[in-house]
Amino acid sequence: MNKKRIAMFIIFLLFVFSMYVCTSLWISRNYIVIREYTINQFRLEKSFRAVVIADLHDYEFGENNQKLVEKIREISPDIIIMNGDMLNRDSKNVDIPCRLIENLKEVTPIYYALGNHEKEYLERGHYDLLKELETAGAVILDKNYVDIEVNGNNLRIAGYMGYYSAVHM
Repeated sequence: MNKKRIAMFIIFLLFVFSMYVCTSLWISRNYIVIREYTINQFRLEKSFRAVVIADLHDYEFGENNQKLVEKIREISPDIIIMNGDMLNRDSKNVDIPCRLIENLKEVTPIYYALGNHEKEYLERGHYDLLKELETAGAVILDKNYVDIEVNGNNLRIAGYMGYYSAVHM
């Protein structure tokens, strides 16, 4: 192979890779991804369904996240965990995560662990964040835990962002 063919082949591979990355990003922003896991734990009395929502960054699937709410209702979970970064550090308010919580709180209890974006949102002077999330219907997990019962199982769930200050730049 001559140098021109090698260069064209490399350009072609870069193009294909770029298209793959762009398509993957577009899909992740426009489709709800559901991954199901089965965890066998000898301490559990009965099985249960948990929905974990993370890293929405103020994004909505349909108006007021209706598509996401409908999908979660179809799953019929026993517990919902919001695992941080539901908003952005520079969000103007917490309306999107609060509306989502309000629309889901009738489905099952919601537990909200803070992510780095929530921490930075707080640091920017939005000190009412935790109160707003609680008023919407979430139990806040921030350097604490709660003991709960889910479908006959005694569980302890916790939220902790202690590592955040060590890696914040």
